[in-house]
Amino acid sequence: MAYDIQGRGSDGPILGDDMMGELMLGDEMGDEMGDDVLGARRRGGMASRAPAGLTRPPLIPARNGLQAPAVGRLPLGFGTLSLTALNATGGSLTARPQVPWRGSKLIVSIAGVNSGNYAVLMQPLIGNKPVLAGAAAIDARSFPATGIDNNLISDSATAGIDVTLNITISPALGAGDTVLVTATWIGDAVV
Repeated sequence: MAYDIQGRGSDGPILGDDMMGELMLGDEMGDEMGDDVLGARRRGGMASRAPAGLTRPPLIPARNGLQAPAVGRLPLGFGTLSLTALNATGGSLTARPQVPWRGSKLIVSIAGVNSGNYAVLMQPLIGNKPVLAGAAAIDARSFPATGIDNNLISDSATAGIDVTLNITISPALGAGDTVLVTATWIGDAVV
């Protein structure tokens, strides 16, 4: 079918679905493909979703008729894990946020007698879900307080869900040596 500049075909003017549908994209696309590709209105409105995996889910879902809660940057403290020759292989630091929270910047401090002689490995968990891309633990010294862009952005934890940092020391601590691990994870929280 031939078209002129004003959008008229040899059969007359082209309107509506003809222009947006199969005539515009060709028969090889199928009857319904043209509308999907060109963004035709679907039942329930326009599809304006980004492809899955490109956006982070909201910290808490919106509820009709209610104003969205304010979100602030709040730290989640984990306390201190003190390791000696008695518990030489490691332990866990656990925090339980009381509001919905999503971590973004992890800060880990390591101190103690001869602590520099030992590797300090860490595996963060939100509930029972690992935060890391792989199964292996990472060096806890990768997250110093003075680090630039050492962010560890996590999934959100609802109120009452444990956020755990599993700490492993290698090799086992010798007599008289200590490793003190302190952690803070700054993130978005409902205030």
